[in-house]
Amino acid sequence: MKGPVFSVFDEKTEKKAADILGARIKTKIYSGGIISVYSFIFNGCEMMLLRSPVGGSASVAVLENILSRGAETVLYLGSCGSLDKTITSGKIIIPDRAYRDEGTSYHYMPPSDFITLSGAEKLEKLIAARGLPYLKTGTWTTDAIFRETEGNIRDRKEKGCSVAEMECASLMAAASYRNADVYHLLYTADCLDESYDIGLLKNAGDITENLIITAVECLMSVHEEKL
Repeated sequence: MKGPVFSVFDEKTEKKAADILGARIKTKIYSGGIISVYSFIFNGCEMMLLRSPVGGSASVAVLENILSRGAETVLYLGSCGSLDKTITSGKIIIPDRAYRDEGTSYHYMPPSDFITLSGAEKLEKLIAARGLPYLKTGTWTTDAIFRETEGNIRDRKEKGCSVAEMECASLMAAASYRNADVYHLLYTADCLDESYDIGLLKNAGDITENLIITAVECLMSVHEEKL
């Protein structure tokens, strides 16, 4: 698995990305279940595609697995919930720090409220150069989606978080511990601002071809930079 890896988090996006990128299953790994690892060629470079499980602990288990197999650069494209739809709507989200409201990161790094997501500035330059709308902001990584209470939402917004998800803090902590290059891009799939909007969640996998290609282009750029 030596080389760059593009990871998504849901089956629908996995299939869509595989179709768009012309990816074919190359191997399979086991980490709490069988995970297909696809291979595809992008601008002359062989890359891998896989679907990471949702949640900090499970996603880190897969990250540890692929790093041990030679993965060099990993870019995650995942969905998130908006805490303020007035500033996140229609934008690619570039998380630059994650509020550590989960457990896995504390096994890799000393306690702190936030962890810095290295690579955010690189991604910002790449996204901005493409003229795409984006928001660089803090994210709230949580293990308990049914405890995203009004009080917690208000507190996280006051701390500078505009979105919520379940993996960023965990993955970044593990990557820092392993000295690995890991990057994160997010897109909003539902909204927790004022009232929970389940309607948007139904379309979580309906991301555009442009976003998938943009993510892979960013992965290629940051990977080539380290060579």
